[in-house]
Amino acid sequence: MFGSVSEWFFSWLAGIQPAPEAVGFDRIALRPQPVGDLTWVKSRIFTARGEVRSEWRIENSRFILNASIPPNTTAKVHIPKTDPAAVQEGGRPLAEAADVKILGTAGGAVVLEMGSSRYSFTSPWPAEKRN
Repeated sequence: MFGSVSEWFFSWLAGIQPAPEAVGFDRIALRPQPVGDLTWVKSRIFTARGEVRSEWRIENSRFILNASIPPNTTAKVHIPKTDPAAVQEGGRPLAEAADVKILGTAGGAVVLEMGSSRYSFTSPWPAEKRN
């Protein structure tokens, strides 16, 4: 029972999942899922390729996601905001962020692709956005 709760926590709240085409977590999907009154989540898992970390919080009307992608992997990261122009990485607009490719939007999120590194994304988070 506790294993399924833990899996739900890192797979859905923190959003750490292998991408559908992944082999041994060589491709990662990060889809954090803010819900209800929850204002932060910190999670990490250890894979054969290294540690994957997803830490998000909502504060001062901002959604903040800190993510770590291990060496020799790629990730698709979903930022819960539909306007790529409103998302920043490392305090810079996405267009200026090194090694971050904007793939588009899907399901109310900006979808990004990147290689291994540490990232810090921010986007506006209006009060009515929370479920």
